[in-house]
Amino acid sequence: MRVKLSKLQKAILKPKVAEEYESGEKLKTIALRYGISIATASLWGRSSAPRKLRRGQGCTFKTYPSSADIQIRDAVAAVVDGKPTLAEIGAAWKMSRANVHRIAKKWRKWKPKPKFKDGDVIKHVKFGSMPLEVLESGPFKGTVRNLQTQEVTELEWFDQAGDAVKIGRLGNGH
Repeated sequence: MRVKLSKLQKAILKPKVAEEYESGEKLKTIALRYGISIATASLWGRSSAPRKLRRGQGCTFKTYPSSADIQIRDAVAAVVDGKPTLAEIGAAWKMSRANVHRIAKKWRKWKPKPKFKDGDVIKHVKFGSMPLEVLESGPFKGTVRNLQTQEVTELEWFDQAGDAVKIGRLGNGH
């Protein structure tokens, strides 16, 4: 049950709430501890926290397009004399003309860059802690060799979030 707080009580609680918010404590926990609503805890925590310490809100931004985004972008780039229209392109992916335009505009200047260079040593979630050497690198996938078993495999870099990580580079001797 929430109680109406006086100005003095608010002045005492705000710094405590802000400190716990900045430390990463869950909003629900803070709210229950001090008898305030979750919205109030969030407001007090955000208003007193420096800009750089504020928590991120919403979904994370895409840093690279999906294969569907690339196909849509390429289809829009291939439009000649208004044929096919954006609505017709969108119908193929069951989306609106406006969404097709948004995707095409967002990824218009994007060029694929390989995530790794040939010769890099990486770890991938799929292979656990086994080191892999990158033989051929592309923007979305590449060919790797398991350094323990010498098995060569084609691997997608972006199967899951943060699943391929560079751990080093092979010297000239290999």
